[in-house]
Amino acid sequence: MPDTFHLPPDVRPDDCILRADNMKTRRGFTLIELLVVIAIIAALMAILMPALQLAKEQAMAAVCQSRLRQWGMVFRIHADDNDGKFFTGAKPRQGTWWPLQLKDNEKDWKRNKTWFCPKATRPFIDKTNRAVPLELRRSSHAWGIYNGVSVNGCSYPSTGNGIAGSYGLNGYLLRVTDDYYSGVSKSDGWQSYPPSQDKRVPVMLDALQMQLWPTPFDKPPEYPAAAWIGEPTRMRRACIDRHNGSVSVVYGDTHTEMVGLKKLWKLKWHRSFEINGPWTMKGGVQPEDWPKWMRRYRDY
Repeated sequence: MPDTFHLPPDVRPDDCILRADNMKTRRGFTLIELLVVIAIIAALMAILMPALQLAKEQAMAAVCQSRLRQWGMVFRIHADDNDGKFFTGAKPRQGTWWPLQLKDNEKDWKRNKTWFCPKATRPFIDKTNRAVPLELRRSSHAWGIYNGVSVNGCSYPSTGNGIAGSYGLNGYLLRVTDDYYSGVSKSDGWQSYPPSQDKRVPVMLDALQMQLWPTPFDKPPEYPAAAWIGEPTRMRRACIDRHNGSVSVVYGDTHTEMVGLKKLWKLKWHRSFEINGPWTMKGGVQPEDWPKWMRRYRDY
């Protein structure tokens, strides 16, 4: 090999010296510069996170309403196939445990994802029939799983994955042979589907029970988790903070909307339900009458 190195004709010796000097003076970020960059990134994240969280909440609310709308269509189809008659419930005397009358593919909570609001997908009873302790239950829990067990005289089939969900049916839609579980006369129930005032009658909504029989006198839960405590089929099971002070509702005409928690007492649950009852502004309720956790929400 040659013992001399020849520069290319277009490169001068001075150029090499300058490049070497530049390499010697190169350096990385200083600690202060690095901290400034981190601070800028943190500030951007602080600005973007609420917007991202809001977008996520809105997306889940949209999915929730879409699933309820599908339930509205299921009920319409069932009524059309049965001369306008709705379910009677597994115990027709008072209309309880209506999901047992669904088709097998509609019952199964794993095969039918429309059972769940995307913010409440974990049943409070697991496959081994163990329940989440009462003090740990939240609005993000679903009811069920009922599978191969007997509850209040109703036996659930042990085939499939069982029944569970995070929505509740307006029990006054069910056809009964006796008065309703709440004591309301059967003549005040809707008995057919869609109900005659379908744009005002709630059909199904976010809830902690598979069916509900609210009355105008039902008190709201004292604190959010108290929705699991007390009378299991009344208004408190739907008065849950699942969508920032609202719940998703589908009506008899299959339209859906977000309903403020205090507005639940203004819905036409049954024919004689007093929509200006004691828990409404026209009925005389005062802001301080509501539990502290609900006072910041809109009044109706």
